[in-house]
Amino acid sequence: MKKQLRNNGLIDLSLSDGLNVDKWLFAGILMILTFSVFVVFSASNENAEMIRSHFIKSGVAVCLFVFVSRVNVIYIKQLAPKLYILTVLLLICVSLFGDVRLGARRWLDLGFMSFQPSELAKLTVPMACALVVAYTGVTSKLKNIGLLLLLTAVPCYLILIQPDLGTCLLVAFSGVAILFFSGLPWKMIIGALLGVGGASPLIWEFVLMPYQKERIITVFNPAADPLGSGYHVLQAAAAIGSGGLTGKGWLEGTQTHLGFIPEQHTDFIFAVIGEELGFLGYLTMMFIYLFILLRLAFIMNALTDIYAKAFTGGIMSIMFAYIFVNVGMVSGMLPVVGVPLPLISYGGTATLSLIFSLGLISGYSKQTLI
Repeated sequence: MKKQLRNNGLIDLSLSDGLNVDKWLFAGILMILTFSVFVVFSASNENAEMIRSHFIKSGVAVCLFVFVSRVNVIYIKQLAPKLYILTVLLLICVSLFGDVRLGARRWLDLGFMSFQPSELAKLTVPMACALVVAYTGVTSKLKNIGLLLLLTAVPCYLILIQPDLGTCLLVAFSGVAILFFSGLPWKMIIGALLGVGGASPLIWEFVLMPYQKERIITVFNPAADPLGSGYHVLQAAAAIGSGGLTGKGWLEGTQTHLGFIPEQHTDFIFAVIGEELGFLGYLTMMFIYLFILLRLAFIMNALTDIYAKAFTGGIMSIMFAYIFVNVGMVSGMLPVVGVPLPLISYGGTATLSLIFSLGLISGYSKQTLI
């Protein structure tokens, strides 16, 4: 059964009807954030400052989800073009005078805080692409497909030159996913995949940087350079393999607490879960993720508004890609591209941008569905 939308202001701050969030999606978020707090506690080697920061950010994420769920979804389409333009401008600012860290120019320093505008693109690109689908239908019209691809390509290029291949691929995947959910014919999808496959030698030669090529080669033989490009994968594999079925126990991981796992509180936190919580820890994490993804799929299927359906599909696809790429990367099945584990890895910008997106979907669920 559907509700009629009412234009009663931008945000409903009344608590007369409780939190007014999608309870199943909210439950999944609470579970994954709670899991995250315990894992980061160990992965940070019980660093008090890092733990306090992560706990506060998790609390802010919960509050943000509740707040954004109450945004009147009538206004979401109106905000999409403005937020997209803001994202592109911020990405241009990053390329001109962003902070350089670990050889990459990805951050803007605002004085009181620094953040990555590329994370904002994971929200605004699906919003903009969903708007194109809502007004044009896309299907097989080449000019409409071209517009959607252009909207995706501009921020992707600005992210790629930072360089940040992992985030670039996630943003690109969201645009392609929205094309899929808009009803793009299979023959066009297959043709595009064959085209990308045929262009792969050109991509290898002219697009990928030397260190990115090295990471791809490392997937096939990480032991060839155990102290260099293969170090991350080999140490992660040692940690995961030593965990067994039940793990060594929370706070008992030797690879973790002796500092052998690089970026163990961010991109490689999956290895910490494997070492300390074992295969059962994986299953717990995957169950919660599956719970969230299935709820997103249910909401998307139930929505009748084309914009909301396309946007929900794009965010669901990004979250799935996050999980797939991170787990594949840490397990040694995919190249290392610097993608965090969603809602678990330490860090604020990635978590808050995803929570904001999920909050909007919760708003669609509560305001248009019963």
